[in-house]
Amino acid sequence: MSTYVDYRKKYADRRDAYIEIASGEEYEQATSKFLAFLKSFSISMNIDRQEELLSDTNDMTIKKDKNLSFTYAFAIDIPCDNINESIEKRTEIDRVIKYAQPTVDKRSYQYVFKGIKVLFKNLINNGTGVTNVFDHGLRCVVQDINVDYNADFGFFDGKGIHAKVYSISFNLNVLISNEGGNKYVCLGYNKKGEFHPSDVKQWPFFLPPFKRMNLVTNGANEFEIKYADKRNAYLTFSYGGKSAKFFAFVEGFSESNSFEFAETKLGVSIYSPEFVRQLGYKFVLNVPANDKSQAKTNMKTVQHLLRILAPVKGFSGNSKTIGVNLPGLLPNLSLYVDSVSINFDVDMGFFDGDFLYFKNFSIDFATQSLIKEIIQAEPVEEEAEEEEIDASGAPEENLNATGPATNPSTKPTDAGDTSGQPTPVVKPSKNNPQKVTPTLSSDNF
Repeated sequence: MSTYVDYRKKYADRRDAYIEIASGEEYEQATSKFLAFLKSFSISMNIDRQEELLSDTNDMTIKKDKNLSFTYAFAIDIPCDNINESIEKRTEIDRVIKYAQPTVDKRSYQYVFKGIKVLFKNLINNGTGVTNVFDHGLRCVVQDINVDYNADFGFFDGKGIHAKVYSISFNLNVLISNEGGNKYVCLGYNKKGEFHPSDVKQWPFFLPPFKRMNLVTNGANEFEIKYADKRNAYLTFSYGGKSAKFFAFVEGFSESNSFEFAETKLGVSIYSPEFVRQLGYKFVLNVPANDKSQAKTNMKTVQHLLRILAPVKGFSGNSKTIGVNLPGLLPNLSLYVDSVSINFDVDMGFFDGDFLYFKNFSIDFATQSLIKEIIQAEPVEEEAEEEEIDASGAPEENLNATGPATNPSTKPTDAGDTSGQPTPVVKPSKNNPQKVTPTLSSDNF
């Protein structure tokens, strides 16, 4: 008589490959546990900013940090061997949905929802440990949970519809601070490159910080190093004397430019240049690993990178700019990094060991230049209405006027430091008119 062996559970037990979910409410100690058959996994950071006038006497805007947020998006498959296991797993899924939704009597603006706690070894945790979901689970608010009855694998015969495989996708918003507000999963380095004292320091992968500057070449083969050194093929982010360095495996790169013009409607529209609305760069970086050592270094570098990019505690100061160097594309520019999305390649899998280390992942960056200058027209007296106007709407002698070029040597700016901001420009007034109201004549056509 053969004995059934659940090799899935045996494998998961040996590597502690479970995703565990618990209610965030202290009075509710129940948990749900799933084998970690990952279909997708990503972590994103977004920095919301607002623009404000520097003062009442000029038109220059500066960026201020408004909000920092982190999100997880992942999907798992839950295979079932028989109808009883299918019913059991569906019950577990329903329990997780119950954890995620607020109770009816507590849906008010005065109630701060405590969310759920999620633990998946070194990949999802609160940065203080990886062994217990109640102590080390990452506190999150569920944005959505989608359950798919995977019809490709069919259903078990019996009463009701019971799937052989469930596929569940999660979108989680991270609660960055703990209940007391004295610890944060991630805060930006200060201008000296030091950790904020409230930062747990080891989120998101529970890896110890670098004792010295991270070595991008750790685990790389000699051909990669020679190629990168010969062509200076590195991508570097820096702030506060700290830097995160990657091999420049750039998968995609794009530049976006948008401009603001004042429209004057005089039978036909004439446009006068006002300012550069946006100069942005988006690019994707691949981060492969040859072995476990390099994979560990890559993931530790991501921890380091998030703290270079994130605002410091107190999201009310001027946004800091980050030094970015990608020779030939971003030569020592100072940029606002608006968002970062780390997408892990689950198809390539992990290096086994004490922790799970991805063999490959990619990072999507969205950035903006700090250039946003007003393009001024020459002052025009009211009686000079017959001045010849080009079809662009600008005086002929000012057709070649442009904003200042990007200064590659501009240093990253710190919160409260406006040295990296554009030069203030005086607002239009009666004594200093800046706008031109063109007059149509036969010379315009």
